[in-house]
Amino acid sequence: MNERVLAQALKRRQLQKSEELVEFLNQSGDDVTLSDFRRRVELLDDKDIIMSYITCSSCGEMFCTYEDALLAAESIGSVEDWFDNMENHHHR
Repeated sequence: MNERVLAQALKRRQLQKSEELVEFLNQSGDDVTLSDFRRRVELLDDKDIIMSYITCSSCGEMFCTYEDALLAAESIGSVEDWFDNMENHHHR
């Protein structure tokens, strides 16, 4: 799986979970609509969507380098396998 394929799979995943995410964001004090959230996801470029999955949303620490994330994607066949591989990456 190359960078573009990985990014598109991550966007699809994000869009599939958008209702849950918007509900969570609104409960956390954000005021975001479902259509606005989906539009923002669609506007992300490949690197930004991948970075969002390898960067801790709480502290900003990266779980692995961008290059390592791409290498992991090249050696697997699906985004689910990529997530399984990324489970091995965590805060050091």
